[in-house]
Amino acid sequence: MLVHDLRSPTVIVSGLLTLLERHWDDLDPAEICENLATAAASAHRMERLIDDMLAMAQLESGRFRYDLTDVDLAEVVRSAVADISKTTGRRIDVHVPAEVRLAHADGGRQLQVLDNLLTNAVKFSSAESPVLVTLEDPGVDVLRVHVADDGIGIAPDDLAKLFQPFSRVGKVPGRAKGSGLGLFIARSLVEGQGGTIEVASELGAGTRFSYTVPVATQR
Repeated sequence: MLVHDLRSPTVIVSGLLTLLERHWDDLDPAEICENLATAAASAHRMERLIDDMLAMAQLESGRFRYDLTDVDLAEVVRSAVADISKTTGRRIDVHVPAEVRLAHADGGRQLQVLDNLLTNAVKFSSAESPVLVTLEDPGVDVLRVHVADDGIGIAPDDLAKLFQPFSRVGKVPGRAKGSGLGLFIARSLVEGQGGTIEVASELGAGTRFSYTVPVATQR
């Protein structure tokens, strides 16, 4: 199934690059930019699918490792939002307190968690509506991150299987399917770093994912 999913964006990238190679002089600048943007989006999808497959293989093999250090989670959040905004063109609002304690986490894996959650939020909400990312420091032993959208929501029957591998819920007509691994991997990465993740959703009223990250030990 994953190989089939990978083939679709591969064909798109190959076809568009062949088109540009053969007809570059016949296309106006707007057409060239449009084709390049479509190819870039498909390449990004290929990259995410490959990352999901590699992460899944590592998780199943027991070879998955974390590089836990003191991390500025606010900077991680801003970086993840900037990446997704750039690749999707979507507006993503960020609320971060003026002062936030350091987290004890794997910065790269935190980016991967946010990439999966933000990609979902963008995919299942309208292009006109913003996605909201909030970082909270409640003063206890964890920081909390929330990713919220006002999209199509998730049916109650689907919530129970949401974090299972290869689970695909909330289909959007005209939009490419995901790997069905993103939320499973996100939960595995959150829990592997000592956090928890939960979801609240209502059909037609949007979805909010919330997860925790342990704070760094005060020295």
